[in-house]
Parts: sequence; C-alpha cells; structure tokens
Amino acid sequence: MRMKFPYYLFVVILLLSSIACQPEKVESKVKEKAKIENSEPQKKISTSYENQQAPTIWYSPKMLTQRLGDLSGKTIANIGAGPYGNFSIQIANEAKKVIAIDINPSAIRFIDSMRQIVLPLGVQDKLETRLVPPNDPKLRFEEVDVITIRETYAYISNRILYLKNLKRGLKDGGKLLIVDFKMRRLPIGPPPSEKVPLFQVELDLEKAGYRVEFVDDNSLAYQYIIIATKP
Repeated sequence: MRMKFPYYLFVVILLLSSIACQPEKVESKVKEKAKIENSEPQKKISTSYENQQAPTIWYSPKMLTQRLGDLSGKTIANIGAGPYGNFSIQIANEAKKVIAIDINPSAIRFIDSMRQIVLPLGVQDKLETRLVPPNDPKLRFEEVDVITIRETYAYISNRILYLKNLKRGLKDGGKLLIVDFKMRRLPIGPPPSEKVPLFQVELDLEKAGYRVEFVDDNSLAYQYIIIATKP
C-alpha cells in the first residue's frame, strides 16, 4: 500500500511534538523524503489495524519510560520498531543507545530517514537500526539493558523460544517490557485472532525463565503493560 503524503506528514508532526528539533527546517525535508519513498512500511498486521492512527495517539511513551526508570547510560532494544519507529526515536534522547529492530526492510529504511529529520545531529548516532529474520532478534550476548516489545508479541512464532533468545541478549537484572492490546472488543487495534491475552504472556515469560515484576491492565485504555526481569 502506497503511503499518502498527508498521513506521512501527520506522523512527522507526532514525533516533533515530543522531540525538540528545528520545526522551520522540517517541512521541506519531509516533502523531499515523501517523493523518494516508494511504499508504506508495514508489519504483518490486519487490514483493519493498518488503517488506524499512529500508536502515539493511544498510549503514553513518557509513561512507559517512567515504568522502566532512568534510561541514561542504558542500551535499549525495541523489537518490532516499525512501521514508523516513533517510540525508538522518542527514547533516543534519554538512552545511551537504542537498537530499532524489525523484520521489514521498508520499516528500517523509513526509520533511518526519520532519524535524520527529527533527531539532533548529536543524537542520531545513538539510534541504530537492525534488520532481522522473524525468528531471531540478532542480539549479542548481554548486549542490552532493556528490551521493549510493543504491539508485536502476537506475531512472534514459537514465543517461548524467542523469549529465551531475548534473555540471552539481556544483561542480568535487565528488563523486558511488553505492551499489547487487551483481549476484548476495542474501537482500535487488531482482531481477537491477532491478540494474546495478558495471562498467556505472563505464563510465557515464566516458562522462558523470566521473573514477572509488574502487571498493569488499567493505566492504558486499550493495552496492558508487563515488565519482567532476567534473574
């Protein structure tokens, strides 16, 4: 599906609202990028979900980072960073390093483009993109302090094995944050077949050797939050 320019601009505006930058230079850069983008990066998600607004509309990135504590000096891996990479870009100012991980080459190219538009020069190198296969996050041993998985967990095959692979890349005491849609009828989000209930995520984490530290099914209207640690 080809990206429509007004929506592209809308995504940029959302990013700019939470990141300090130079707005007078953005419009011309956005128009230039829009001309060279050939297609809209997509996750493997349903048609109904594709047409929803950007995730920033229904969750608070600042609230999520507060749940994780002080991110300065920490390396964060964001699994399923596409299609727009807004969360990875937003936390790049706070963390030592952010690794935006996705299986979609178009998503990776888009995030690389957006990084140059909305991040200050001194922050751009803190955001690394990493194209990976669906079954392997390609994290090096104890490479990161924090891993986030947002609206992606349901699309992971063999989730227990995948969580174990993630744990290998997580430092001892490191945190894994999972945010996904609640298993009930919602005005936004994917159909029930593309959701994983909260209790199942908890069971998966325990089977994979994590310790569940925090469960929140109330703060967000449409999503639940789980934070687990590597013992």
